[in-house]
Amino acid sequence: MQNFQNKVAVITGGASGLGFATATALAKHGARLVLADIEATALDKAVASFTSQGTQAIGVITDVSTRDAVAKENPALRPGLMLASPDFMYK
Repeated sequence: MQNFQNKVAVITGGASGLGFATATALAKHGARLVLADIEATALDKAVASFTSQGTQAIGVITDVSTRDAVAKENPALRPGLMLASPDFMYK
């Protein structure tokens, strides 16, 4: 895996399943995380899990089912949200 130290990763569906697994792998390699998910409770738990282990992480409730919702809620369109613009996104 390449160097993800201090890179900002935006991961849709990051609160569970493959998104959470991807976030876990990236966190182990030093990435800072923006988890986007429609499930608020799962999102809160996922963010708490990462931050309790020392990973910088925030959660953004996001519905990726429509383009308008993503444009409105997508953290990648709001530079500075996580100290820097995203370095990459995982969907």
